[in-house]
Amino acid sequence: MKKYYLETNALISLSRYLKDDRVTDNCYTSSYVLFELIASITVNNFRNKRGPLKQTMESNITMVWDLPQVIVGKMFGILVEVIQLRELEQIVDIICKSESFEEANQIIEEEGLELTLEKVKAIKEKWNSNFIETTKEGIDEIQDILAQEKKDGVKLSESTLKAIEQNKMINASCTLMAHALKLEKDTGHSHKEMYEAYKGDKWVYVAASSEYYITKSIRQENAKRNDVLDLGHLLYLERDQAIVSNDGIYRLLKEKVSILNLMSIEEIKVLLALENM
Repeated sequence: MKKYYLETNALISLSRYLKDDRVTDNCYTSSYVLFELIASITVNNFRNKRGPLKQTMESNITMVWDLPQVIVGKMFGILVEVIQLRELEQIVDIICKSESFEEANQIIEEEGLELTLEKVKAIKEKWNSNFIETTKEGIDEIQDILAQEKKDGVKLSESTLKAIEQNKMINASCTLMAHALKLEKDTGHSHKEMYEAYKGDKWVYVAASSEYYITKSIRQENAKRNDVLDLGHLLYLERDQAIVSNDGIYRLLKEKVSILNLMSIEEIKVLLALENM
């Protein structure tokens, strides 16, 4: 099992090293990263975004092809179909071989692909909304607990809030229930059955998401769009793996989530002696 997961910005930063065995022997990435790169492509930045995509596909880096929604479905024992991965691979290949945004669009149209560059952007926006909705439901679950405390006449002092914040199992249960409720809306499966089917998979993601939800709840803040997308990358981690990133959200989560292993881009370069190339 490869140990270091390269999220989108890390992959871009390390793209020129991707053919080096020191990277491919130790690092991996995901189709989620490819999807984010494609969704960010415009007429003006086409060549800059094409570079990392091309370097990734020409390397031997391990790719986890399941998208976040598929992984969440598997956590609860159900199959969730998002898009045809075959078409995603075709689009990546077309982009890598094209010289411009317009040329890539034209080839995609000529090939008759259902998935287009514009649809990729639209799907990403839908994912944004879905993650924010799930996050809101997780926050609502926790706020219901806080409301019950008030109803029962318990004074929500700073120490009480801190105790709730530190109750990892309550927070994790709220996170899992939020995902189960969202899946019920999308698939029709019973949220109760899905919740009961969870066996502890992807605990790094669950623990980190729970910490995010409870912090937002206590501070009465809304979920940020970029934050919830960043949380999706944690679905690709097991307990003994680390995410490579310089994004601030992971540093903040790491302070409270001990099982979240984080390494900066600069640290992975030193660890793998990439600067000595």
